[in-house]
Amino acid sequence: MSEDTNETMQQILNLQIQIAAGMKLSDEVVDFLRSIPDWGKREWYYICALDRMPLQKLVEMNKKNYTIPKIRKERQDYLVSVYSDLDDVNQKVEKLKKEAQEVFAESRELKDAIMANLETALNKQSAAQEETIRTKDSMIELLKARVAQLEAELKEKGNVPNFGTDKVLERIPNETAHAQHERTAPDKKSEQSLENGIFAEGRRVWLKKKRQTEVKRFIDSYIKNENLSDEQKDFLLTCLEEGMPTSEVAEFASPNLSLEVMKRLKKFKVDKRKEE
Repeated sequence: MSEDTNETMQQILNLQIQIAAGMKLSDEVVDFLRSIPDWGKREWYYICALDRMPLQKLVEMNKKNYTIPKIRKERQDYLVSVYSDLDDVNQKVEKLKKEAQEVFAESRELKDAIMANLETALNKQSAAQEETIRTKDSMIELLKARVAQLEAELKEKGNVPNFGTDKVLERIPNETAHAQHERTAPDKKSEQSLENGIFAEGRRVWLKKKRQTEVKRFIDSYIKNENLSDEQKDFLLTCLEEGMPTSEVAEFASPNLSLEVMKRLKKFKVDKRKEE
């Protein structure tokens, strides 16, 4: 090899080393590159170092006297392995991102459903109060009719205590002491029994009508709701069969809630009732 050739090779080495140092490769890597006499191999080791191939791997290839094509093949395999690992990481990141979005969406869905159900519950409570007032008015009319019937029955027996249709058992002012004396104890017991029966019957009618109204409203609102799945409807019916009031069941009877969320809300309601 001529002196000019040696000088040229030394210039190439110096240039490669300067470039390597300028790329902020570690001192160990720069020293390794300086130790490689073949400038062609040195160039590819330098490229491998830029790709962040470990120094240990570079030293191993040099000890085994890899040819340039083999060095290039090792670099290609290394890059495939690195980017494959990055793909796995990206997939895991995307999966976690998707799960986080689903959790956020479920929380937002739960919040929106609870707020909607609270508003619905308040509206239903107001409607139920109005229905209760109407039902009580009906019960009062029923009691008046029964009181009038009782008066008629007692008149037929010869006892004429006037209960009045507005004030039960309120006696008229001009009733004589003699009339009071003639009323026997059995008659008074009979009147009291009939009176209790009237109120009991009226309350039964009121409760029955109230329950029928609640059940009908619940069926129309939820069981006939096409947006609810069969599994959701079956779960709601199970809650009613267990004795939960329709007003409580309605608080989580939403097609926007998954069946699992509905079960959790039911458990929350039951546990809260136990604490109270």
